[in-house]
Amino acid sequence: MAEDLAGVARRLLAVRPEDFVAARTAAVRDARAVDRDRAGLIGALRKPAPAAWVIDLLAAEGALDDAVDLGPRLRDAQAGADPRAIRGLRTERRALVESLVQTGAELAEDAGHVVTAAVRAQVAATIEAGMADPWAGTAIRSGLLVRPLESVGFDRVDLGGAIAVPGAVDLPAPDDDASDDDGPDDDASDDDAPDDDAPADDAPAVPDPPRGGRGRSTGASRASRPDAGGRAPTSAADRTTDRAARQERDSERAARRRRDADRAARAEQERVDGERRERLARADRDETTARSRAEAADAAAADLERQLRAAVGAANAAHADLAAAVAAREELTDG
Repeated sequence: MAEDLAGVARRLLAVRPEDFVAARTAAVRDARAVDRDRAGLIGALRKPAPAAWVIDLLAAEGALDDAVDLGPRLRDAQAGADPRAIRGLRTERRALVESLVQTGAELAEDAGHVVTAAVRAQVAATIEAGMADPWAGTAIRSGLLVRPLESVGFDRVDLGGAIAVPGAVDLPAPDDDASDDDGPDDDASDDDAPDDDAPADDAPAVPDPPRGGRGRSTGASRASRPDAGGRAPTSAADRTTDRAARQERDSERAARRRRDADRAARAEQERVDGERRERLARADRDETTARSRAEAADAAAADLERQLRAAVGAANAAHADLAAAVAAREELTDG
């Protein structure tokens, strides 16, 4: 079912955003005659944001593979602290993103949809997010994206609500790989899971390894010691609470970033609309000026035409007078 629904979703996401609702309605009508449940799932498919639609067009062409594949190379260079490699890969990334944004805009224009500067910026940010986060890379290549993505710092890219058919794409669950700003907590994972090497409750305590030693303490010994600041160890409930708090903060940050992006998009759209209105007003003024000049030129031409006709009439009269004078002189001469 998920694959069939994903195929329908990809087909619908390939049409222009302004035609999406009509295409979805037709797909629901066709599916209702066969499977009403499937028709309901199709009817729930979300209309893509313009930037996500452009990304889906690029995914359908297989144009995003090089961009996503560049991500691990850049991360490896950063992990290896190789400045020369990092500079070269960043230059390659910039050129690749610019090329893909232009290609996406051309694909959209071929479909009859003009891409604004704000949408271009969102397309670029989404491609960069796919480079920065392997899960986001999977998402943008799926052809099922319905909203743009954004990568901020070292946080994992927020993929909530980004995929039209989540079950059709191998993505982590919302609680998987939960991390704070300092990265994943290895100790937390050890404490949550049973430790085969941990001693029983009635067994003698295992001494800590000497300071500076390379031995790794077991989960039980870590759980029985205060941390370096003298604080008592946290319980599983505390860790769950902390994880929920981190997720809430992450959600708030993601919502704030989306609001900022929406404000920026609205401001950009207002700027574009203002420029369009100014161009229209300027064109109206130019048309009025040109029309006035044309009317003045027509009037001048008509006046010149009247003067020409008067001059021709005067010339004809002068020629007639001349002919009469010549004839009179000849008569006098003959007499």
